[in-house]
Amino acid sequence: MGIAYVGEEFYSARVLMKLGVPSDAIRVLDRPAGNTLEEVEEIAAELKRAGDKKVIVVTTKAHTRRVRFIWHKRVGDSPRAIVRFARDDPYDGSRWWRTTAGALDVVREVLGLANAWAGFPVRPAT
Repeated sequence: MGIAYVGEEFYSARVLMKLGVPSDAIRVLDRPAGNTLEEVEEIAAELKRAGDKKVIVVTTKAHTRRVRFIWHKRVGDSPRAIVRFARDDPYDGSRWWRTTAGALDVVREVLGLANAWAGFPVRPAT
């Protein structure tokens, strides 16, 4: 139809700016990541390249523990990651078993944490 796709990062940046994040504080990374480990490694590498000391990583409620764990396992405390979930995320950690989506979130996170704890022996398909 001739309609240009501007990409998810365009809209994500607009949402962040609408929420008060200065545009010069938002970075879109060049290399796409296939999983959380790749995201963590790419973010940490960019922070080190830029000489920055900390970053705020926004993710889902269910995913925060695994992101923190992977960050500390692969990166450590420098640079520092502050991991937060999106305010309007509907996940309810106290009643996760009541919905299929909640149960799937927990299963994915448990398997992901086990994989990270074991040193990432399971890799994504290429």
